[in-house]
Amino acid sequence: MFYILSIPLIYPLVILRDNPEAHKAGKIYLLYNLLPTLLILLPAVLITSHLTHYANFGDNAITNLSSKPITASILLAMFIIGMSKNCVFPFNRWLPNTMQTPTPIAALIHSVAAVKVGSISLIKIAVYIYHLDFLHKLNANFFMTGWLTYLLMWLHSSLLSL
Repeated sequence: MFYILSIPLIYPLVILRDNPEAHKAGKIYLLYNLLPTLLILLPAVLITSHLTHYANFGDNAITNLSSKPITASILLAMFIIGMSKNCVFPFNRWLPNTMQTPTPIAALIHSVAAVKVGSISLIKIAVYIYHLDFLHKLNANFFMTGWLTYLLMWLHSSLLSL
């Protein structure tokens, strides 16, 4: 939930210069971050909460998810895509458009708000909801979530070759 709350908290930093370009950058920031979060991530959180019976995401969570590997795979893809703020291609197009802010604030937005919040959130989901053993089992099957790993690796390597 803190991931979702961080989006409107960063918006004033994006429009700090208070000119038309800054307001355009703010709209792009909200569009690229709120839409995937509200349409993909929030439903994934609600479905996971329902499947785990609103548990404290301990052993009970992994037991309920491991009995439904296809659902768990779809939810994992929803978590990763819904957290577009962590600069996963192709959802990273908002990053260059927020450069209307002063340099220290742009660095803060890009490094802390984008990469670290999304990465820490994904690590917490992997450890506390899925547990690493279950993620390894899902990832070992290409049709479950293995394709997601290869897709992300391919996108990352294609971006490095540019």
